[in-house]
Amino acid sequence: MTPATRLSVALCTYAGEKYLAEQLISIAEQERLPDEVVVSDDCSTDGTIAIVEEFARRAPFTVRLLRNETTLGSTRNFEHAIENCGGDVIVLADQDDVWLSQKLSRIEAAFRHTPRLGMVFSDAQVVDCALRPLGYNLWKAVGLTAKRQRLFEQGRGLEVTLIHNKVTGATMAFDARYRKLILPFDSGGFHDGWIALLIAAVAPVALIREPLILYRQHERNQVGTKLRNLADVTIAAVRGGARFYSDLAEIIAAAGQRLSAQNDFPFPQPAHDLLQAHAQFLIWRAKLPQNRFHRARYILRGLSNRGYFRYANGLRSAVADLVSQD
Repeated sequence: MTPATRLSVALCTYAGEKYLAEQLISIAEQERLPDEVVVSDDCSTDGTIAIVEEFARRAPFTVRLLRNETTLGSTRNFEHAIENCGGDVIVLADQDDVWLSQKLSRIEAAFRHTPRLGMVFSDAQVVDCALRPLGYNLWKAVGLTAKRQRLFEQGRGLEVTLIHNKVTGATMAFDARYRKLILPFDSGGFHDGWIALLIAAVAPVALIREPLILYRQHERNQVGTKLRNLADVTIAAVRGGARFYSDLAEIIAAAGQRLSAQNDFPFPQPAHDLLQAHAQFLIWRAKLPQNRFHRARYILRGLSNRGYFRYANGLRSAVADLVSQD
Protein backbone atom coordinates (compact mmCIF):
# COMPACT_ATOMS: atom_id res chain seq x y z
CA MET A 1 0.00 0.00 0.00
CA THR A 2 1.19 3.54 -0.78
CA PRO A 3 0.74 6.80 1.15
CA ALA A 4 -2.16 7.52 -1.21
CA THR A 5 -4.11 4.51 0.04
CA ARG A 6 -7.87 5.11 -0.14
CA LEU A 7 -9.94 3.77 2.74
CA SER A 8 -13.56 2.74 2.16
CA VAL A 9 -15.91 1.98 5.03
CA ALA A 10 -18.58 -0.65 4.30
CA LEU A 11 -21.40 -0.02 6.77
CA CYS A 12 -24.58 -2.10 6.78
CA THR A 13 -27.79 -0.87 8.36
CA TYR A 14 -31.15 -2.32 9.24
CA ALA A 15 -33.58 -0.70 11.70
CA GLY A 16 -30.56 0.95 13.29
CA GLU A 17 -31.87 4.31 14.43
CA LYS A 18 -31.21 3.63 18.13
CA TYR A 19 -27.41 3.52 17.93
CA LEU A 20 -26.47 4.53 14.37
CA ALA A 21 -25.86 8.24 15.00
CA GLU A 22 -23.17 7.46 17.59
CA GLN A 23 -21.38 5.17 15.17
CA LEU A 24 -21.48 7.72 12.36
CA ILE A 25 -20.15 10.46 14.64
CA SER A 26 -17.26 8.23 15.70
CA ILE A 27 -16.37 7.65 12.02
CA ALA A 28 -16.44 11.40 11.36
CA GLU A 29 -14.13 12.00 14.35
CA GLN A 30 -11.35 9.70 13.17
CA GLU A 31 -7.77 11.01 13.26
CA ARG A 32 -7.49 9.71 9.72
CA LEU A 33 -10.80 10.28 7.95
CA PRO A 34 -12.14 7.68 5.52
CA ASP A 35 -12.19 8.52 1.84
CA GLU A 36 -15.74 7.25 1.55
CA VAL A 37 -18.45 5.55 3.56
CA VAL A 38 -20.72 3.17 1.67
CA VAL A 39 -23.96 2.50 3.58
CA SER A 40 -26.08 -0.40 2.40
CA ASP A 41 -29.52 -0.32 4.00
CA ASP A 42 -31.59 -3.50 4.15
CA CYS A 43 -35.10 -2.04 3.87
CA SER A 44 -35.23 -0.15 7.16
CA THR A 45 -38.64 1.28 8.04
CA ASP A 46 -37.54 3.37 11.05
CA GLY A 47 -35.48 6.56 11.04
CA THR A 48 -32.28 4.94 9.77
CA ILE A 49 -32.41 6.46 6.28
CA ALA A 50 -33.02 9.98 7.60
CA ILE A 51 -30.04 9.66 9.96
CA VAL A 52 -27.74 8.57 7.12
CA GLU A 53 -28.99 11.29 4.77
CA GLU A 54 -28.46 13.99 7.39
CA PHE A 55 -24.98 12.66 8.12
CA ALA A 56 -24.13 12.62 4.41
CA ARG A 57 -24.99 16.32 4.12
CA ARG A 58 -22.52 17.24 6.87
CA ALA A 59 -19.73 14.67 6.47
CA PRO A 60 -16.30 15.88 5.25
CA PHE A 61 -16.04 12.83 2.98
CA THR A 62 -18.21 11.03 0.45
CA VAL A 63 -21.17 9.10 1.86
CA ARG A 64 -23.07 6.85 -0.53
CA LEU A 65 -26.40 5.38 0.54
CA LEU A 66 -27.55 2.18 -1.17
CA ARG A 67 -31.13 1.07 -0.51
CA ASN A 68 -31.94 -2.58 -1.14
CA GLU A 69 -35.19 -3.25 -2.97
CA THR A 70 -35.78 -6.42 -0.94
CA THR A 71 -34.39 -7.56 2.40
CA LEU A 72 -31.10 -9.40 1.82
CA GLY A 73 -30.10 -10.31 5.37
CA SER A 74 -26.85 -9.36 7.07
CA THR A 75 -24.46 -11.48 5.00
CA ARG A 76 -25.78 -10.44 1.58
CA ASN A 77 -26.10 -6.85 2.73
CA PHE A 78 -22.39 -6.76 3.55
CA GLU A 79 -21.70 -8.34 0.17
CA HIS A 80 -23.62 -5.51 -1.48
CA ALA A 81 -21.74 -2.84 0.47
CA ILE A 82 -18.33 -4.38 -0.28
CA GLU A 83 -19.14 -4.67 -3.99
CA ASN A 84 -19.72 -0.92 -4.14
CA CYS A 85 -16.60 0.22 -2.27
CA GLY A 86 -14.05 2.07 -4.40
CA GLY A 87 -11.10 2.22 -2.00
CA ASP A 88 -7.85 0.25 -1.81
CA VAL A 89 -8.69 -1.01 1.69
CA ILE A 90 -12.20 -1.93 2.81
CA VAL A 91 -13.04 -1.46 6.49
CA LEU A 92 -16.16 -3.21 7.77
CA ALA A 93 -18.47 -1.46 10.23
CA ASP A 94 -21.52 -2.48 12.24
CA GLN A 95 -24.26 0.06 12.85
CA ASP A 96 -24.33 -0.22 16.63
CA ASP A 97 -20.66 0.05 17.66
CA VAL A 98 -18.48 3.10 18.33
CA TRP A 99 -15.02 3.51 16.83
CA LEU A 100 -12.09 4.85 18.82
CA SER A 101 -10.45 7.81 17.13
CA GLN A 102 -7.24 6.01 16.10
CA LYS A 103 -8.93 3.07 14.34
CA LEU A 104 -8.39 4.12 10.72
CA SER A 105 -4.91 5.53 11.30
CA ARG A 106 -3.79 2.25 12.91
CA ILE A 107 -5.30 0.25 10.06
CA GLU A 108 -3.60 2.39 7.44
CA ALA A 109 -0.27 2.05 9.26
CA ALA A 110 -0.60 -1.74 9.31
CA PHE A 111 -1.06 -1.88 5.53
CA ARG A 112 1.87 0.47 4.96
CA HIS A 113 4.23 -1.47 7.21
CA THR A 114 3.43 -5.07 6.21
CA PRO A 115 4.24 -6.09 2.62
CA ARG A 116 1.43 -7.89 0.76
CA LEU A 117 -0.85 -7.65 3.80
CA GLY A 118 -4.21 -9.20 3.02
CA MET A 119 -6.17 -8.43 6.16
CA VAL A 120 -5.85 -6.82 9.58
CA PHE A 121 -8.08 -7.05 12.62
CA SER A 122 -8.02 -5.63 16.12
CA ASP A 123 -9.22 -6.29 19.60
CA ALA A 124 -12.32 -4.49 20.92
CA GLN A 125 -13.60 -3.35 24.28
CA VAL A 126 -16.90 -5.06 25.04
CA VAL A 127 -19.50 -2.65 26.39
CA ASP A 128 -23.19 -2.68 27.25
CA CYS A 129 -25.94 -0.79 25.45
CA ALA A 130 -24.96 2.46 27.22
CA LEU A 131 -21.26 1.98 26.32
CA ARG A 132 -20.32 0.97 29.86
CA PRO A 133 -17.37 -1.48 29.89
CA LEU A 134 -18.33 -5.04 30.77
CA GLY A 135 -14.86 -5.79 32.14
CA TYR A 136 -13.37 -7.81 29.30
CA ASN A 137 -12.19 -7.46 25.73
CA LEU A 138 -13.39 -9.26 22.63
CA TRP A 139 -10.31 -11.43 22.14
CA LYS A 140 -10.66 -12.85 25.63
CA ALA A 141 -14.32 -13.64 24.98
CA VAL A 142 -13.66 -15.47 21.69
CA GLY A 143 -10.58 -17.29 22.97
CA LEU A 144 -7.89 -15.56 20.94
CA THR A 145 -5.20 -16.50 23.42
CA ALA A 146 -1.59 -15.30 23.41
CA LYS A 147 -0.58 -18.58 21.76
CA ARG A 148 -3.12 -18.12 18.97
CA GLN A 149 -2.03 -14.51 18.49
CA ARG A 150 1.54 -15.75 18.00
CA LEU A 151 0.33 -18.22 15.37
CA PHE A 152 -1.15 -15.34 13.40
CA GLU A 153 2.13 -13.43 13.70
CA GLN A 154 4.03 -16.50 12.49
CA GLY A 155 1.91 -16.67 9.35
CA ARG A 156 -0.19 -19.56 10.68
CA GLY A 157 -3.48 -17.73 11.05
CA LEU A 158 -5.24 -20.25 8.83
CA GLU A 159 -4.73 -22.91 11.51
CA VAL A 160 -6.51 -20.74 14.07
CA THR A 161 -9.27 -19.68 11.70
CA LEU A 162 -10.09 -23.24 10.72
CA ILE A 163 -10.55 -24.46 14.28
CA HIS A 164 -12.80 -21.57 15.26
CA ASN A 165 -12.97 -18.17 13.63
CA LYS A 166 -11.53 -15.53 15.96
CA VAL A 167 -11.88 -12.61 13.55
CA THR A 168 -14.94 -10.44 14.16
CA GLY A 169 -16.14 -8.49 11.13
CA ALA A 170 -16.58 -5.23 13.03
CA THR A 171 -12.81 -5.18 13.72
CA MET A 172 -11.69 -6.23 10.23
CA ALA A 173 -10.18 -4.47 7.21
CA PHE A 174 -8.84 -6.09 4.04
CA ASP A 175 -7.10 -5.26 0.78
CA ALA A 176 -9.78 -4.59 -1.83
CA ARG A 177 -7.91 -6.76 -4.34
CA TYR A 178 -9.22 -9.81 -2.47
CA ARG A 179 -12.80 -8.84 -3.21
CA LYS A 180 -12.68 -10.98 -6.36
CA LEU A 181 -11.69 -13.93 -4.17
CA ILE A 182 -14.21 -13.62 -1.36
CA LEU A 183 -17.29 -12.58 -3.37
CA PRO A 184 -19.87 -13.93 -3.58
CA PHE A 185 -19.97 -15.13 0.02
CA ASP A 186 -20.71 -18.75 0.74
CA SER A 187 -24.30 -19.09 1.93
CA GLY A 188 -23.46 -21.46 4.76
CA GLY A 189 -21.99 -19.09 7.32
CA PHE A 190 -21.26 -15.53 8.42
CA HIS A 191 -19.35 -13.16 6.15
CA ASP A 192 -16.49 -12.46 8.55
CA GLY A 193 -15.53 -16.12 8.96
CA TRP A 194 -15.60 -16.60 5.18
CA ILE A 195 -13.43 -13.55 4.54
CA ALA A 196 -10.91 -14.53 7.23
CA LEU A 197 -10.71 -18.12 5.99
CA LEU A 198 -10.00 -17.28 2.35
CA ILE A 199 -7.60 -14.42 2.90
CA ALA A 200 -5.63 -16.26 5.61
CA ALA A 201 -5.10 -19.10 3.11
CA VAL A 202 -3.29 -16.89 0.59
CA ALA A 203 -1.95 -13.74 2.31
CA PRO A 204 -0.40 -12.39 5.52
CA VAL A 205 -2.83 -11.39 8.27
CA ALA A 206 -1.88 -8.78 10.89
CA LEU A 207 -3.22 -8.21 14.39
CA ILE A 208 -3.64 -4.94 16.24
CA ARG A 209 -3.63 -5.84 19.91
CA GLU A 210 -5.21 -2.65 21.19
CA PRO A 211 -9.01 -2.27 21.16
CA LEU A 212 -10.08 -0.01 18.31
CA ILE A 213 -13.84 -0.13 18.80
CA LEU A 214 -16.40 -0.24 21.56
CA TYR A 215 -18.23 -3.47 20.74
CA ARG A 216 -21.76 -2.85 21.94
CA GLN A 217 -23.83 -5.67 23.38
CA HIS A 218 -27.59 -5.18 23.39
CA GLU A 219 -30.86 -7.03 23.02
CA ARG A 220 -30.79 -7.00 19.20
CA ASN A 221 -27.24 -8.20 18.53
CA GLN A 222 -27.23 -10.71 15.67
CA VAL A 223 -24.22 -12.51 17.13
CA GLY A 224 -22.73 -10.65 20.08
CA THR A 225 -20.25 -12.10 22.52
CA LYS A 226 -19.81 -12.91 26.17
CA LEU A 227 -17.31 -14.64 28.39
CA ARG A 228 -18.01 -18.36 28.41
CA ASN A 229 -17.47 -20.66 31.35
CA LEU A 230 -17.42 -24.47 31.35
CA ALA A 231 -21.21 -24.64 31.62
CA ASP A 232 -21.59 -22.47 28.52
CA VAL A 233 -19.16 -24.67 26.60
CA THR A 234 -21.08 -27.79 27.59
CA ILE A 235 -24.41 -26.27 26.54
CA ALA A 236 -22.94 -25.28 23.18
CA ALA A 237 -21.63 -28.79 22.70
CA VAL A 238 -25.02 -30.34 23.42
CA ARG A 239 -26.60 -28.04 20.86
CA GLY A 240 -23.96 -28.87 18.24
CA GLY A 241 -23.53 -32.34 16.85
CA ALA A 242 -23.41 -34.03 13.48
CA ARG A 243 -25.29 -31.39 11.50
CA PHE A 244 -23.03 -28.63 12.80
CA TYR A 245 -19.87 -30.53 11.81
CA SER A 246 -21.14 -31.52 8.39
CA ASP A 247 -22.25 -27.94 7.66
CA LEU A 248 -18.85 -26.61 8.69
CA ALA A 249 -17.12 -29.22 6.55
CA GLU A 250 -19.16 -28.03 3.57
CA ILE A 251 -18.10 -24.42 4.16
CA ILE A 252 -14.43 -25.42 4.31
CA ALA A 253 -14.82 -27.55 1.19
CA ALA A 254 -16.46 -24.61 -0.60
CA ALA A 255 -13.55 -22.39 0.46
CA GLY A 256 -11.09 -24.92 -0.93
CA GLN A 257 -12.95 -25.05 -4.23
CA ARG A 258 -13.01 -21.24 -4.47
CA LEU A 259 -9.30 -21.00 -3.75
CA SER A 260 -8.42 -23.75 -6.24
CA ALA A 261 -10.55 -22.23 -9.00
CA GLN A 262 -8.91 -18.78 -9.00
CA ASN A 263 -5.56 -17.80 -10.53
CA ASP A 264 -5.02 -14.32 -9.13
CA PHE A 265 -3.67 -15.36 -5.71
CA PRO A 266 -1.33 -18.35 -5.26
CA PHE A 267 -2.96 -21.06 -3.14
CA PRO A 268 -0.05 -22.82 -1.38
CA GLN A 269 -0.14 -26.60 -1.24
CA PRO A 270 0.23 -26.66 2.58
CA ALA A 271 -2.88 -24.47 2.88
CA HIS A 272 -4.74 -26.73 0.45
CA ASP A 273 -3.77 -29.81 2.46
CA LEU A 274 -4.73 -28.14 5.75
CA LEU A 275 -8.22 -27.26 4.50
CA GLN A 276 -8.74 -30.77 3.21
CA ALA A 277 -7.56 -32.37 6.46
CA HIS A 278 -9.85 -30.15 8.54
CA ALA A 279 -12.86 -30.95 6.36
CA GLN A 280 -12.14 -34.68 6.62
CA PHE A 281 -11.87 -34.50 10.42
CA LEU A 282 -15.16 -32.62 10.65
CA ILE A 283 -16.83 -35.29 8.52
CA TRP A 284 -15.35 -37.88 10.87
CA ARG A 285 -16.81 -36.00 13.85
CA ALA A 286 -20.20 -35.87 12.14
CA LYS A 287 -20.28 -39.68 12.24
CA LEU A 288 -20.06 -40.04 16.02
CA PRO A 289 -21.91 -43.21 17.12
CA GLN A 290 -25.12 -42.77 19.07
CA ASN A 291 -24.20 -45.48 21.56
CA ARG A 292 -22.20 -43.87 24.37
CA PHE A 293 -19.78 -46.78 24.75
CA HIS A 294 -19.04 -46.93 21.03
CA ARG A 295 -18.82 -43.14 20.95
CA ALA A 296 -16.21 -43.12 23.70
CA ARG A 297 -14.08 -45.64 21.79
CA TYR A 298 -14.53 -43.61 18.60
CA ILE A 299 -13.39 -40.44 20.37
CA LEU A 300 -10.38 -42.21 21.87
CA ARG A 301 -9.22 -42.97 18.33
CA GLY A 302 -9.45 -39.27 17.53
CA LEU A 303 -7.33 -38.51 20.57
CA SER A 304 -4.75 -41.20 19.89
CA ASN A 305 -4.18 -40.13 16.29
CA ARG A 306 -3.95 -36.47 17.45
CA GLY A 307 -6.86 -35.36 15.26
CA TYR A 308 -8.51 -33.50 18.12
CA PHE A 309 -5.26 -31.65 18.80
CA ARG A 310 -4.43 -30.83 15.18
CA TYR A 311 -7.90 -29.87 13.95
CA ALA A 312 -9.92 -28.98 17.06
CA ASN A 313 -9.47 -27.73 20.63
CA GLY A 314 -7.93 -30.91 22.02
CA LEU A 315 -9.50 -32.47 25.08
CA ARG A 316 -12.17 -29.78 25.28
CA SER A 317 -13.49 -30.76 21.85
CA ALA A 318 -13.33 -34.45 22.72
CA VAL A 319 -15.39 -33.87 25.87
CA ALA A 320 -17.86 -31.77 23.88
CA ASP A 321 -18.35 -34.66 21.44
CA LEU A 322 -18.80 -37.09 24.30
CA VAL A 323 -21.68 -35.10 25.84
CA SER A 324 -23.30 -33.85 22.63
CA GLN A 325 -26.82 -35.02 21.77
CA ASP A 326 -27.68 -35.54 18.09
